[in-house]
Amino acid sequence: MLTVPKFFAGGADEVILKRRIDSSSIIKAQESTVQIRGIYKDFRGERVLGASMLMEYNDWIILAEEDVKKVFAPLYRLTMQIIVIALISLCAALGVSFLIVRLERNIAGKAKQLEESRQVMFQSEKMAAVGQISSSIAHEISNPLTGVLNNVQLMKMVMAERNGAILKDYAQILNAIEESARRCTDISRSLLDFSRSSSGKFQPLSLNDAVDRAVILVEKEARTRNIFIEKELLPDLPAISGDFQLISQAIFDLVNNAQYAVSKADKKGSGWIFIKTQYQPQEDKVTCVISDNGTGISEENLKKLFAPFFTTKPAGEGTGLGLSIVRDIIARHSGSIAVESQINKGTSFLITLPAFRKEE
Repeated sequence: MLTVPKFFAGGADEVILKRRIDSSSIIKAQESTVQIRGIYKDFRGERVLGASMLMEYNDWIILAEEDVKKVFAPLYRLTMQIIVIALISLCAALGVSFLIVRLERNIAGKAKQLEESRQVMFQSEKMAAVGQISSSIAHEISNPLTGVLNNVQLMKMVMAERNGAILKDYAQILNAIEESARRCTDISRSLLDFSRSSSGKFQPLSLNDAVDRAVILVEKEARTRNIFIEKELLPDLPAISGDFQLISQAIFDLVNNAQYAVSKADKKGSGWIFIKTQYQPQEDKVTCVISDNGTGISEENLKKLFAPFFTTKPAGEGTGLGLSIVRDIIARHSGSIAVESQINKGTSFLITLPAFRKEE
């Protein structure tokens, strides 16, 4: 505490007295007379925080002063700490934001790569399936074309013999040519649609059409193996929402697998594949059942049937991706697939898909 006289009542001879004293008792006794002077410059020109008090028993004023820097030093330190913490927090937030953005970009890039890899896998499996049935398709197209050529040659012979006259026989010949040409067109279109990459766009489609498209590609080979394919398709089956190429591929893989299983069962002309579509109005679901009387699947293999690269076929006859891809396709269409099988009796796959709703 600094003490000074009540300056400057006595003139220039008065001297400023300074002395350190214990001021606690004075402050308590004379608390009501304390006057806060605030921040100002003292006789040294330094900024100080001061307060004064008038002594009742004499004509003295008690003046307490403290350097502003010292008084506010804790506040300055606290302020600096807050600023430092704020800067560190800001830097940390910016760093975390940068990492999050970078992570999101990496995730988006990986997701894109994964989707591209999945599409390549789908296409590879599709091309492998096309390779397996290419021989049968070639024969299937060759037979109608042979019929077209034979009928054209017959027309030329008839025209030459009858001097170009229009005969009733021509109508029958032309009908045969048209039927053969349409058959070639259907097979070619089915093969092209099946081979085409998926567009990825979902739109209303007929599950019956997907079944027909898949069966066209395998029925020739099935006939050569004495396997009968029967279809029971609901005429007014509600549409589903999906990618036609993908749904056709899933149906094809299941029918092709059924054909393989029946051929290995050696049914001696009694092999069959049965395909049925239905509508479940209570659940608003469309179903497709693909059954066969082939070799069947063991209970142990049923547990891992849809696992990638799992196959019961000999090396070189299968990639092990077919059923895994089928399950993935059905899942992408918000559907489900179930399987039941008994050894030496056959297998049945049930595909369930939601019916198309206009509000979708």
